Order: sequence, then structure tokens, then C-alpha cells
Amino acid sequence: MKRDRGVGLLFHCDLNCLVGLPDIGHCLYAVFGTVVIASLGASSGVGVGIVIMGIVIGTVFVNFAKDDPSHSSTTLGLLFTVALFMGTKNMAAISAAQAKTRLFVKQRNANFYRTYTYALVEHAMEVLFILADAVLFSVLIFWLTGLGDSASAFFTFMLIIFLFALCIYVLFTTVGIFIPDQSS
Repeated sequence: MKRDRGVGLLFHCDLNCLVGLPDIGHCLYAVFGTVVIASLGASSGVGVGIVIMGIVIGTVFVNFAKDDPSHSSTTLGLLFTVALFMGTKNMAAISAAQAKTRLFVKQRNANFYRTYTYALVEHAMEVLFILADAVLFSVLIFWLTGLGDSASAFFTFMLIIFLFALCIYVLFTTVGIFIPDQSS
């Protein structure tokens, strides 16, 4: 008799049901579903905060490029404010990484899934959330402040915001993993 393997509390995965699918790891699809549901539940209000802060920062610097042609100090102030917001927003990754590490160790010891499967799915979901945050924030900031009028300038700004937010997230996640958890 073949044994079913559980993948958390939300999904139960029978490896026999994946006969036609490539072997990508220990029930990658079920792990992905579990992480998606957990991530959506944990970040339900983040988009609203991004929009509110985008509107606030955008209205502080509204149309500054049209008012002052030599706006280098104002542009640097805007970029500093954007970087500061994206940095402080991602500081929560420290405590989240500690909680996820504690949960991952418990689930890994119970053989719920393999390490690379969890890491692949977890980081793929975080990159998608960071991309969504960068798109929302860039749309509001770029067009409210009048940084440029071309699509290439907008996509360059959005790419810079995305890469900065991704780097800060990785930095804070790494710090959160290596700092010992005081709650346990």
C-alpha cells in the first residue's frame, strides 16, 4: 500500500495524482497553493498602504518638474523619500523571516516538503508581491510628480524601484534569518 504525504494543513497531496506532470519536487503544486493562500492572507492590506503612501508622496511632490526646470535637489529629495518608504516597508521582513524560519523548521522536521521546493515557491511569491508593490507605487509617483513623459522613462523608474525594493527585501530577510529569535 502506497502512503500519501501531507503538505501542510491546507492541502493534502497524493503523489500518484501527479503521474502525467514532471517531477519538480515534493508536490510543488500543493506547496505553491499553500504558500499563495498564506501570503495572500498575510498581505491583504499592503496594497492599500502602498496606494495611500503613493498618493501622499505624489501630492507632496506634485508636478515639481514643470515648476522648476533645474530640479536636481527636488528630484533627489523625491528619490530619497521613495527609497526611505520602500526600505521601511520592507523592514517587516525581519520578523516575518524569523516566524517563517520557525514554521519551516517544524514542517521540515515533519517531512512536509523539501527545502528547495519551499525556498523556490516562497521567493517566487515574494518577487511577485514586490513587483506588484513596485508597479502600484511607480504608477502613482511617476505620473503625479511629472518625472517624465515617455514610456521608457516610466519603465526605467519602475525597474529601479523594483530592484531597490527587491534588494532591501533580500537584505532584511537575510538579517532576519541570521538573527536569533528571542521569542522561542
